[in-house]
Amino acid sequence: MTTAEKTKRELESETGTWKTLGRPVSLREWLLRPEVMVRLALTVVFLTYVRTVLFDFVFDDHLLILMNPWMESWRSVPHVLTHDLWGFQNFHAAKIYYRPLSLLWLMAIEKLTGGAPGWFHLMSVALLLVVTLEAYVLTRKLLGDWKVAVLAALLFALHPTKVSSVAWISGSASDSLSGVFFFATLLAYLKWRETHRTRWIGWSVAALVVAVLAKETAVLAPVLMAVHWWMNEENPWRKMKEFAAILVPNGAVVCGYLLVRHWVLGSTLSKIPAQWGMMLWTLPTVCWWYVKHLTWPVGLSVYYQRVGVARPTVGNFVLPGVVLVVLAGGILWLCRKSKAALFLYVWFWATLAPVLIMSIVVQLADRYLYLAEYAVAVGVAYTVIHGGEKWITAGWLRTGTAIALVTLCVVGVTKESKYWDDDIALFQEACKVVPMMEQPRLQLAYLYSDQGNLGGAIQELKESEKINPNSVRVWETEGTIYYEHRNFSAARKAFLRAMEVPDVYRAKAASAFNLGLLDLGEKKYKPAETWLRLAIAMEPQSTGLHKTLAIVLRNEGRMQEATEEDAIEAKIQKSRR
Repeated sequence: MTTAEKTKRELESETGTWKTLGRPVSLREWLLRPEVMVRLALTVVFLTYVRTVLFDFVFDDHLLILMNPWMESWRSVPHVLTHDLWGFQNFHAAKIYYRPLSLLWLMAIEKLTGGAPGWFHLMSVALLLVVTLEAYVLTRKLLGDWKVAVLAALLFALHPTKVSSVAWISGSASDSLSGVFFFATLLAYLKWRETHRTRWIGWSVAALVVAVLAKETAVLAPVLMAVHWWMNEENPWRKMKEFAAILVPNGAVVCGYLLVRHWVLGSTLSKIPAQWGMMLWTLPTVCWWYVKHLTWPVGLSVYYQRVGVARPTVGNFVLPGVVLVVLAGGILWLCRKSKAALFLYVWFWATLAPVLIMSIVVQLADRYLYLAEYAVAVGVAYTVIHGGEKWITAGWLRTGTAIALVTLCVVGVTKESKYWDDDIALFQEACKVVPMMEQPRLQLAYLYSDQGNLGGAIQELKESEKINPNSVRVWETEGTIYYEHRNFSAARKAFLRAMEVPDVYRAKAASAFNLGLLDLGEKKYKPAETWLRLAIAMEPQSTGLHKTLAIVLRNEGRMQEATEEDAIEAKIQKSRR
């Protein structure tokens, strides 16, 4: 080894910091300091997403923030803690999301800043920066390589599938907020392994409490702790008592969360269709869908067509399943000699498993890859930095590959995030990605109607009717738009059509209510009463129904019954405050 090579080796310490050795540090040496590279990485992430600060509220933001009565006062906190995420709504929705911290986070931003969308978006970017830094620290602890850690953190934060978790405020309030504390609880666990200080158990437990209250998937953190412990201890059974010191309190948090969740929401499994066979047959298709979006994140959308395999065949189950097993087995074989690689392999499948299992219930979404993508980012970063070192010795080639990957990610995020600027751009892009889906077209119809563009709204409605003529939502939307434009005869025709289609009985409550309103406006009190009582039978806990029925009864001179309906309405309203 030459003197120059020895000097270079001396310059780089085990932690990646550089020594001056009595001479000025060159620009290259300064840039290759890990603390500098981390700051540069965070700057790149910030500059890539900072344009979202100018974006508006979109999609569910309107309901969750602008139309949410719980946002009006801190006195609503008890309701936030004891109801599901959408518990403030008047209409029926399946209670499957218990995320009180997400709502409290949004409430805090609204109260502290005044509620302008820019502040919400700025906090979304801030959350991503924290998660990016945590991803860097975790990777460095797992692999001991700061270069891989920096590149992995960049690829993790800048993967285009992150767009909906950053540019969309509601997505950030669950994904990124939970992600911050998910990584924090694992980092506290690793710190406890290093120091065996009790305080790190406390930090791990506290972080897990916050993480699970923001999103359900954080319950997997203790599972990953257990897997990491088992893989990295020579005699895990002998030291099980030591590991129990951190596993038991974290496990207690998960059990406590599940009990509270069950108390608030009831049995989640009872709300899931008993179609376990279809879930199994659909698994390969869903897996390949997520693999595709991981490897080729182009043409992303807020909506995707649901997938479901009712009958397994060679083409839709056997062949994709076999290829998937071979691919997963091949990657496992490559990871076999590295404990860190095996841990990340488990991380990927563990964090993706809930989505795969619930594939026919939960809509496909890029943001469900939030945690799983971390394992992929680390694997890609390690391959770029160290893959084929025996054959590829040129450092510039590795550096160029890393820069090219990061650049592609920045371009991808910039392209995919522009559609989240406003609702119209968002749903127009969704119509292009999934042209045979009626939901984005119905959203566009409402938006065009609000802008006074009735022609554009009707065009989207007609397209929706072609896609699914037996959808209550399609006819209900058409009736509502005609009603808002005071074309009552067309509205009545659409609502009656909604009542006739073979759809879920409860879904027709809004149409029955609107038919009651139309009859009330025409002073046809008997038919109005019939429709309103039907709507109440479908949705007995919806606000406004009993109040409207009371008006009808008063017009019929039935004062006692009207008073009783008012009392029921008051009780329902009180329960939602």
